[in-house]
Amino acid sequence: MARRFRRGNAVKVQIFHYNSTTGTYPGTAEITTMCGYFQLDRHASALEGSGAGSGSLSKYDLILDYGVDVRLNDKVLINAETTIYKVMRIFEAGSGRNRQQRATIATDAQD
Repeated sequence: MARRFRRGNAVKVQIFHYNSTTGTYPGTAEITTMCGYFQLDRHASALEGSGAGSGSLSKYDLILDYGVDVRLNDKVLINAETTIYKVMRIFEAGSGRNRQQRATIATDAQD
């Protein structure tokens, strides 16, 4: 079931799963899906903490359908742009038909 998002907040994301054994990402996206995309305000960003790497620059929340396979440290491209984001946190929200996953993603100063 495709979730509907307000115009301007729906984006196409490509998710690349991190391979912890080799420490690499695949060359092609393993998942391509539509999701909601919101920049965290300064208060929410402060509550999230620095997370994966101490130099986080920009933090966003992705709102994904519940069944999407997203994992910590996955690489995310938004609308096929060149900025690389990494998944810092994932949590489930809602219940019943409104179940969803939220993933906090961030650019990292080390990339």
